[in-house]
Amino acid sequence: MSVAAANDVNANGSSKRSRWGRIAAAAVTVLILAVLGVYLHRNQEAWRSLARARLSAIVALVLLWTLMSLIGGYMNCIMFRLFGVRLRFVEWFGLPVAQAMTSYVIPFRGGAAITAVYLKKQCGLAYSKFLACLLCVYALFLVSTGPVACLLLGAIALAGRRWHPGLFVFFLVFTAVSWVGWVLLPRIKWPGKRFGRIAASVHQGWLDLREDRRLTLKVVVLVWLLTGITGLRVYIAMRSLGVSYGILEACITGIVLRYSILFKIVPGNLGVHEGLVGIASKLFGYPPEMGVAAALLLRGVNVAMLFALGPIFAYVFTHRLATGPSPGAQAVRESESATP
Repeated sequence: MSVAAANDVNANGSSKRSRWGRIAAAAVTVLILAVLGVYLHRNQEAWRSLARARLSAIVALVLLWTLMSLIGGYMNCIMFRLFGVRLRFVEWFGLPVAQAMTSYVIPFRGGAAITAVYLKKQCGLAYSKFLACLLCVYALFLVSTGPVACLLLGAIALAGRRWHPGLFVFFLVFTAVSWVGWVLLPRIKWPGKRFGRIAASVHQGWLDLREDRRLTLKVVVLVWLLTGITGLRVYIAMRSLGVSYGILEACITGIVLRYSILFKIVPGNLGVHEGLVGIASKLFGYPPEMGVAAALLLRGVNVAMLFALGPIFAYVFTHRLATGPSPGAQAVRESESATP
């Protein structure tokens, strides 16, 4: 078989897998929305409670969403800087917004893939380095928030409220697996084949990030801030609906919600966030339907902000791609090619 024919076969196979992946994602999305719709129909009081949400609470949620977007964008900015890419404010703030908006249209990691293409074409950041940054954030999130969740559960028990051994074991297992991976992954020797070279490039980028202790500490602090703000948003949403949700319980719920970003299957994790907040509410002794309603309130604020700002940033970035790469992109490519 010729090389061209082999490439055609691989392309056709990849296209079929992509098509089946989209079909599966669409089917799961429809199923989750159907279940959510039936649940809300049976618990209409939760749906009607959204109309009682205070305007001050909605304003606070919008401000916290903006703060989270700024923190997340700045975290990307300082990591990309390690690889010679210096983003302007419009880029490090706007790219995550456009990416999150796109995730409502494209399942799995479609938004992240589009961001990676922009950074490659416009800024010269290699795909492997972008993936290394994603892996670094996920790894630091897992190794740093699990112990915090265990401490929060202990604090809830010491305060005289219900002890939750199942949740404690869940966070303990996640923490242990994450720390084992953090220690063992740097020792992996990747083979020399094409996939091995790609994995080795990602692995080396991750090591570069990991070995910069000051950068690692900054990312951990920013991850904690993002997780704390997520919990605060849950707390405000529940309180605005008249539920006396505890701040410690809200922080743990925020950690669980942040965990869900690791498993993006349906667009925007539709139904997943709502289900997680509902389950957490039930575990902590609160009405699960009110947890779902609070999650819907958070979803409404997120969608409104994303689709208000996302198209603007998407237009800006599309225009920049059409006009060609920035002057710094060639410098980044030259420095990478000069690296042995």
